[in-house]
Amino acid sequence: MIETWLIAAIPSIICGGVLWYLKRYFDKRDKREEAAEKTRVQNNVLLLKGVSASLALSEATACAIERSDIVKCNGEMAEAKRYAVTVKHEIKDFMYCQGSEHVV
Repeated sequence: MIETWLIAAIPSIICGGVLWYLKRYFDKRDKREEAAEKTRVQNNVLLLKGVSASLALSEATACAIERSDIVKCNGEMAEAKRYAVTVKHEIKDFMYCQGSEHVV
């Protein structure tokens, strides 16, 4: 009687142990992926801030150079400044759209 009970119980115990191990493994993997995703998002935000800062700096530099009496600029400076302002606004608009789509 006990032998038949053991024969029936041992595969269930082994299967339960394997399933417990797999669940624990996948939970740990999911936590690592969530942490990596948070890091990726933070990295992207910092990259966009860096691009925006460099665009603002280039725009300010272009304005300063255009207003300077000493240095004469060709038309490329004005064109580059317009392009920097356009890209800066595109980034800002994109961030607004993304923020409004993900607001709960």
